[in-house]
Amino acid sequence: MILLKKLSMDIKVLIGIIVILFVISGIYLYLVKPYDVDIVYNSIKFQSGNINIEESSSIKIKGKYVRGLFGNSDKFSGQILVDDIGLNYSDNLLEFGNHNMAIQEFGPTTKGIFGLLYITEKFESMHILISESNKNFSFYYKDGWIISAPSENREDAVKISNELFKKKGSNSRIE
Repeated sequence: MILLKKLSMDIKVLIGIIVILFVISGIYLYLVKPYDVDIVYNSIKFQSGNINIEESSSIKIKGKYVRGLFGNSDKFSGQILVDDIGLNYSDNLLEFGNHNMAIQEFGPTTKGIFGLLYITEKFESMHILISESNKNFSFYYKDGWIISAPSENREDAVKISNELFKKKGSNSRIE
């Protein structure tokens, strides 16, 4: 009788352990499961040195977002279309590292444009520093373009850009 009770208790413990393992496995699979990203943002394209220049713009993001666990970075695989400039991150994944941001250089594109992309995790906000080819291959705030999203006007765009610079730990400030 005692042997039967001990065996019964061992089976209950084993079943409990199996249930816990299934629950933990289910949570892990849920957390690492890639989810679809299909976002269209209204954005503003402007120049820092010229308050009279402001253009409406559009940013489309389509792909898969994978959350990183245990210290691994989140990653994005897909396309980012900024007006007519396509940025492909299908093979070279966009990685969200320091400050939960992705900071990625791109270009030059087929249109001779290059720049720097700043995106918060889960694409809550972003800004892009764009420069046309010059002899130094560098961005100048006076003549370079900045696109910030989501934004409806220059004031929103400048605020987003400055928040992203601050989050990155930079003292840069856009006026």
